[in-house]
Amino acid sequence: MTTIAYLADARPSKYGQSGIDELKKDLNQIIPQSPTDSVDAIVFVGDLDRISQSIQAYNASNVKNIPCYFAVGNHEAENSSDMTALRNFYANYVGIKYPGPSGCSTTTYGIDIGNIHLCIINEYWDGANNDAYFKYGDGDGGYISQKLYDWINTDLTSSKSWKIMIGHEPLYPYRNHVGDSLDRDKTNRDQFQNLMVTKKVPIFVGGHTHYAGITLHDTVYHADCGNCGSQAGGSGKDDFASIIYTHTDQSNNLILTWIYENPTWDTSKTVKYTITECTTPQCKITITS
Repeated sequence: MTTIAYLADARPSKYGQSGIDELKKDLNQIIPQSPTDSVDAIVFVGDLDRISQSIQAYNASNVKNIPCYFAVGNHEAENSSDMTALRNFYANYVGIKYPGPSGCSTTTYGIDIGNIHLCIINEYWDGANNDAYFKYGDGDGGYISQKLYDWINTDLTSSKSWKIMIGHEPLYPYRNHVGDSLDRDKTNRDQFQNLMVTKKVPIFVGGHTHYAGITLHDTVYHADCGNCGSQAGGSGKDDFASIIYTHTDQSNNLILTWIYENPTWDTSKTVKYTITECTTPQCKITITS
């Protein structure tokens, strides 16, 4: 049984010390809220700027000994110090099996954690030497370059485990950033989506919109992490913090779980999907309080 937790869009840089403290509080909920009472890895799905402050919160939390991984968000890509911090943090990653392509080798990578394969991509790579590139020049502009597409194809082909794709900007945003996420170029978006369908990727985990939720497109569940830390109830969109989990059970089903404050972690609610087969997922949704 493998359990992975995902959080996004805490942005502690906007709130000073309280941003660090509030992120730490949510990190301290990762184990208590876990559907399996344990977690094998934590993935930060972008916009954890400043990275130094998010690492400070992580190091002060009760999950500091659980391996953590970062995906590049638009707010990291627009700040050179955050990009330097992410590239340097690559040396701390455990179990990197597939380093990213040249030009993006420390901000894109594939890892195996138990029987789950994570493909963590940098949607802000220009396909050459700039891994902090905005294709549209407006502070968003995520895009899947042809070289990134080719690397993803190779990475997914190499793994026989359950496959989960992670990138900051969603393919199908709703309520916020509609038309300026990966959906800005629908041809590019659809090519990426079709690759995930072909390679039997049942889950894409993203963030960026600050609205948590899970939607099904073709055979891929798209999970948005919403926000956490001071962004929840601050200038974020959701006024509650969310944590997304994936885990496998004893029957090797893949379970996708969204747990969120209602209005606090003491009264959290849960939405759960059980994926029993990659190509034609069957889902079971339960909501508990």
